[in-house]
Amino acid sequence: MLSFVFLYLFTSANDFAITIAALIVFCIGAISDALDGWFARRYRIVSKFGEHYDPLADKFLTISAFVAFSIMGIVPQWCVVLIVMRDVITTILRYAFFTRRHIETSRSAKLKTIVQLVFIIFILVLRIVSETGNSAAGELLTSDYVFVAMLFVTAITLWTMVEYIIQILGNNE
Repeated sequence: MLSFVFLYLFTSANDFAITIAALIVFCIGAISDALDGWFARRYRIVSKFGEHYDPLADKFLTISAFVAFSIMGIVPQWCVVLIVMRDVITTILRYAFFTRRHIETSRSAKLKTIVQLVFIIFILVLRIVSETGNSAAGELLTSDYVFVAMLFVTAITLWTMVEYIIQILGNNE
């Protein structure tokens, strides 16, 4: 899985080339996930395997980035814990209710994924720039701006869990 390759590359060294490789691996994972979903919907090639495991691949990729950022002190651990908890809870609920009906991905959940991916790529680019010796980029990595952006990412992620639970409870009648 690309998420493990990304995690290894990103946390292995403070090296410009390795961080670029981590960014490329992450982007390949994100783009391939998006294309896979688009082709599946466009050509109506949807399988039970894809419905179950495609969302997991997306979660592993984003979680691996957030864990790496947390390990490196870029984002708070508690934000990552909340994001992981959200993904675990929604995955359990998806599997618990999947056999009875198809649960659509909400627009806000799709927006959440986009926001997460943009944030992750932004952090990766900042890290690359900081490794070129740009001290402003290094300072920005641990700044209040990144902290507030991570709070926003965490808030939208938690909101999608609340929305998901409401959807399930509303359809459970």
